[in-house]
Amino acid sequence: QDKQRAYAILIKALGVENKLEEAIQISLSALSQLNVHCPSPLLDKTAFMTAWSEMKGKLENMSDSEFLNSKEMINSDNLAAMKFLHLLLLYTFLSKQSLFPTIVIQSMQLTL
Repeated sequence: QDKQRAYAILIKALGVENKLEEAIQISLSALSQLNVHCPSPLLDKTAFMTAWSEMKGKLENMSDSEFLNSKEMINSDNLAAMKFLHLLLLYTFLSKQSLFPTIVIQSMQLTL
């Protein structure tokens, strides 16, 4: 956890210094240490649409009560990964938009 906090502080500091590419690379490295791997090369449009459709289907098949009664995420590695993915959403949107859809998909898959 201390290592994760240190990574998060470093990543945020790099973001403040507008070193977004470096912040993105360190975030991806931290995610891989948590066994969350973003596809490389990036998802092509077909693969993205397939993954998006699968998640959309899962959500559409859930009733409101199933959705509202979903288990809270308690796995500490997944919680830490979500924090890094959250940072990546911002940094990829601002700097590397080709990676942004992949981060969105990764976040949704981890959540579901």
